[in-house]
Amino acid sequence: MKIHKSKIRKHPEVMKTIIKNPSLDPLVILFNSDLYYIKQKDKIISFLTIKRYFNKYYEMGTLYTAPEYRNRGYANKLMKEVIPKYKDIVVICHGEKIISLNKKHGLKKTNKAGFVFDIKRNFFNFLFAPLLGYKKVTMRKQN
Repeated sequence: MKIHKSKIRKHPEVMKTIIKNPSLDPLVILFNSDLYYIKQKDKIISFLTIKRYFNKYYEMGTLYTAPEYRNRGYANKLMKEVIPKYKDIVVICHGEKIISLNKKHGLKKTNKAGFVFDIKRNFFNFLFAPLLGYKKVTMRKQN
């Protein structure tokens, strides 16, 4: 199972998946984020995106596996190989399953992830959390 790397805009099928799923991060398309993915028979079945801010801050944007391929370890494999490539990386997320997966790969909850990330989390929690019924947390891995 090989992990490939590209830019997200080279893969319209991934962009379409993100746009169709409101829980996924559309900013990864705007930023033309790095895309790490696993293919099976020329179809991308699982992917992870990494956004870069100001050429020095990194954020995990979207981790996704097609429903028919879930629970087979693809997301875990992507994180295991991709996260260590970054000295300092942040993810803003919610849900116990993803928080647990992030912890497994060395990310820890924090309220001080850096100005850009703290503003994003606080903005979401102030405006959208009351409507959606959940808050986002920030997690960070530093070497």
